[in-house]
Amino acid sequence: MADPVTVVRLEVDDEPRVRLLFLGDDASGRALEVIAVDGGDRLVVIHAMDLRSKFRKLYEEGKRR
Repeated sequence: MADPVTVVRLEVDDEPRVRLLFLGDDASGRALEVIAVDGGDRLVVIHAMDLRSKFRKLYEEGKRR
Protein backbone atom coordinates (compact mmCIF):
# COMPACT_ATOMS: atom_id res chain seq x y z
CA MET A 1 0.00 0.00 0.00
CA ALA A 2 3.01 2.28 0.44
CA ASP A 3 3.86 2.26 -3.28
CA PRO A 4 0.80 1.12 -5.26
CA VAL A 5 0.62 0.80 -9.03
CA THR A 6 -2.81 2.45 -8.84
CA VAL A 7 -5.52 3.34 -6.32
CA VAL A 8 -9.20 3.28 -7.28
CA ARG A 9 -12.21 4.50 -5.32
CA LEU A 10 -14.87 1.77 -5.22
CA GLU A 11 -18.53 2.75 -5.03
CA VAL A 12 -20.70 0.35 -3.03
CA ASP A 13 -24.42 1.18 -2.93
CA ASP A 14 -25.19 0.14 0.64
CA GLU A 15 -21.83 1.13 2.18
CA PRO A 16 -21.49 4.72 3.46
CA ARG A 17 -17.71 4.50 3.91
CA VAL A 18 -15.36 5.03 1.00
CA ARG A 19 -13.57 1.87 -0.15
CA LEU A 20 -10.16 2.22 -1.76
CA LEU A 21 -8.69 -0.48 -3.98
CA PHE A 22 -4.89 -0.58 -3.97
CA LEU A 23 -3.24 -2.58 -6.77
CA GLY A 24 0.46 -3.26 -6.71
CA ASP A 25 3.27 -5.70 -6.11
CA ASP A 26 4.61 -7.15 -2.88
CA ALA A 27 8.35 -7.30 -2.14
CA SER A 28 8.73 -10.48 -4.20
CA GLY A 29 6.93 -9.00 -7.24
CA ARG A 30 3.62 -10.81 -6.75
CA ALA A 31 0.63 -8.71 -7.92
CA LEU A 32 -1.86 -8.00 -5.11
CA GLU A 33 -5.20 -6.35 -4.54
CA VAL A 34 -5.92 -4.69 -1.20
CA ILE A 35 -9.18 -2.98 -0.22
CA ALA A 36 -9.29 -0.54 2.68
CA VAL A 37 -11.98 1.63 4.26
CA ASP A 38 -11.72 4.96 6.04
CA GLY A 39 -11.36 4.24 9.73
CA GLY A 40 -11.28 7.88 10.82
CA ASP A 41 -7.63 8.52 11.62
CA ARG A 42 -6.35 5.53 9.60
CA LEU A 43 -7.20 3.16 6.77
CA VAL A 44 -8.48 -0.27 7.78
CA VAL A 45 -7.69 -3.16 5.45
CA ILE A 46 -10.73 -5.36 4.88
CA HIS A 47 -9.47 -7.48 1.96
CA ALA A 48 -6.08 -8.62 0.62
CA MET A 49 -5.25 -11.33 -1.90
CA ASP A 50 -3.45 -12.18 -5.12
CA LEU A 51 -4.63 -10.01 -8.01
CA ARG A 52 -7.75 -11.43 -9.68
CA SER A 53 -8.48 -11.21 -13.40
CA LYS A 54 -11.31 -8.71 -12.80
CA PHE A 55 -8.72 -6.08 -11.75
CA ARG A 56 -5.92 -7.11 -14.16
CA LYS A 57 -6.75 -4.36 -16.72
CA LEU A 58 -6.55 -1.60 -14.06
CA TYR A 59 -3.27 -3.06 -12.81
CA GLU A 60 -1.74 -3.17 -16.31
CA GLU A 61 -2.88 0.41 -17.04
CA GLY A 62 -1.28 1.57 -13.80
CA LYS A 63 1.99 -0.20 -14.64
CA ARG A 64 2.17 1.72 -17.96
CA ARG A 65 2.01 5.12 -16.22
